[in-house]
Amino acid sequence: MNNEKGSIIEQASLLFSQGQYELAKALYEKAGKKYGEHLFKANVWLCTKRLAQLENGEETVKVPAPNFAASSASSPSYAEEQLEETQANLEKYYFEAQNLRNKLFDMQ
Repeated sequence: MNNEKGSIIEQASLLFSQGQYELAKALYEKAGKKYGEHLFKANVWLCTKRLAQLENGEETVKVPAPNFAASSASSPSYAEEQLEETQANLEKYYFEAQNLRNKLFDMQ
């Protein structure tokens, strides 16, 4: 993830956690236009929902902002482990396909 993308997301997350839903929504929409709206659709929806709750006089629950620095410094993530497993399976099946191909040629 590049620094600008991380920065936009971190700022939006911080604003959301502070209850500044309008500003957070604007940053999530900006990130969506730049990196793909499907990635931030839920964030925009949640900001819109919180704004509607405030307009109706309902209280919203503020959640602490995630610590992005701590999560990036931790051991390999689930996604990285899954990627390694997928790569290993890909190599395994490639070699199996090559062996079957060679056997087929030997039979002809």
